[in-house]
Amino acid sequence: MYETNQLAGKGLKLLFLAELLLMVSVVLAGLLESGLELAALILSLVGLHRAAPSHPLFRRALHLTVAQLAISGLTTLIYGVGPRILPLRAITGLGMLFTVAVFILQFYIVYLICTAAGELLTAGGFDAEAARGRAAWKFYLANVVLSLLFTVAATFILSLMTAIGTASVMAFSFVSSLVMGIVRLTCLIIYLIFLYHAYHALLNGD
Repeated sequence: MYETNQLAGKGLKLLFLAELLLMVSVVLAGLLESGLELAALILSLVGLHRAAPSHPLFRRALHLTVAQLAISGLTTLIYGVGPRILPLRAITGLGMLFTVAVFILQFYIVYLICTAAGELLTAGGFDAEAARGRAAWKFYLANVVLSLLFTVAATFILSLMTAIGTASVMAFSFVSSLVMGIVRLTCLIIYLIFLYHAYHALLNGD
């Protein structure tokens, strides 16, 4: 049990650092943002790889993180190369499909991590920390639902740009980006708090 908790705790510590970098990237822009997101992704993969032997759900989260990375790459490719070979409607449809897939995978990965860590924490008698994990994935679920709603609404509004005017579209884009930024930051903070307490409990027993 001690060795299992140590493996999970070390992996969760790296995931905590990854999410911390991701939270910083939310309030930044440009090259620095991309660099922080890349560093966060690498830390997440290393952290999940390290935690994988301690619980099968960590291993599943690792595999799905790789799948999410591949889908994100395809999304970037479609928007970058697609306009040269595909009609606009096809690009929009494929982009929407991949975006939805990434949102769902993001939630499921967080759910797997919180559930795996929660089971280890409960087995160790850390019920309060396990409860934080359940709260974290529920907040992430709300974030994903809201993100999907805004994505669908944005696609619909963009298709009506000529009817409602560019100013209205820009206003909606600003408001939705602001709301989504606040919600995402809130979810990251809640998830960070859980990871912090979880890895401390599993590594140090406190």
